[in-house]
Amino acid sequence: MMRKVFLVSVCILFSFRISAQNDSCRQGIPAPSLSGYFSDRTSLMLLQKPHDAIWDHELQNRVKMAWQPLSWISSELQIRNRFSFGESFALNPMLATSAGNDRGVADLSFTLAQGKRYAVTSMIDRAFLQLTFKKLELALGRQRINWSQTLVWNPNDLFNTYSFFDFDYPERPGSDAIRCTWFYSATGRAEMAVKADSSGKITAGGLFRWNMWSSDFQILAAVLPHHELVLGGGWSTNFGKYGFRGEVSWFHPGIDSLKGSDMILSSVSLDVMFYKSWYLIAEVLYRWEQKPAPEKTLMDYYYAPATVKDLAFADVSALVQLNVPVTPLFTVSLAAMGLPGKGFYLGPSFSFSLSNNLEASLISQIFSGRFSEYAGGPEIRQTFYLNFLRLKWNF
Repeated sequence: MMRKVFLVSVCILFSFRISAQNDSCRQGIPAPSLSGYFSDRTSLMLLQKPHDAIWDHELQNRVKMAWQPLSWISSELQIRNRFSFGESFALNPMLATSAGNDRGVADLSFTLAQGKRYAVTSMIDRAFLQLTFKKLELALGRQRINWSQTLVWNPNDLFNTYSFFDFDYPERPGSDAIRCTWFYSATGRAEMAVKADSSGKITAGGLFRWNMWSSDFQILAAVLPHHELVLGGGWSTNFGKYGFRGEVSWFHPGIDSLKGSDMILSSVSLDVMFYKSWYLIAEVLYRWEQKPAPEKTLMDYYYAPATVKDLAFADVSALVQLNVPVTPLFTVSLAAMGLPGKGFYLGPSFSFSLSNNLEASLISQIFSGRFSEYAGGPEIRQTFYLNFLRLKWNF
């Protein structure tokens, strides 16, 4: 009942902000801003038997509302609405139930309708208030906390882990958190954040970033659920036209972790723009684990990882991605990932700008290698072909 009341309240707030724009302008108060997009995505997954081809479809709408009534106070609300249907729901009866799952301490997901082959869900993944006092900034609510430096894998991103393969969610998930940032200089900051999840578990950490030798450096320390300790750091610099970045995190199990072990995750990347705005990224992720955990399935890695420790497919992962703007309206991209001892991934994509606000994309994702059919199970040779056609209109 309370969640329905909350959803109605959000709708009322949405209507109020739209109607309040003219009034606020007349009173000299900045009007709320509204933006977002609609997307229509069709997917075809080609698998090994028994299911050779799986068709799915998703209509997605995102609404972003931001308001800064005073120079020192601002707020933001973002809602993700999805209508998903297709054969995946028939093959996996739990998919409709899990489509609207919310990992935050406040359940801001709403399953509006569901059936054997479809689900209509809505989720609020941004809802925060930000206060600014000179060099001090305080943010309260569901927000994105980004501590990363590298471009593909982010061992320092402890609060908002995401999957590189999830191209249809560029905003990334948010955290129910309190974050305090002190901008002690034009290029440096100190930050503290505390996050709670749906089970009441706490993630708390601090980060210190500074600039030296025309480069950004950072160190961090955090405590994850089960009192797991994290120490890490990262850097970002340039050598001429080349960007050089890196991150490393060391995870040490807490006293109440029965199955934990020490782990080190480290990523290093190089990026460069050359020729006619061609953009190349090369990145390597290294994983060392004292007591390797049971193998997970490919889908466990493909969808949003549960924690930052679930980023790596293998002990070493390497990716090269090239983006080529063939014309101002047509872009081609190719990503290739090597997984020594596992297999490989290829990700070609083609993007067409149909108008100022309308874009069409054709995206393929190909996985081939030895993966487990179920968590902890033996690895077998598998190949997956995922193909997507997407139309996206921004407003």
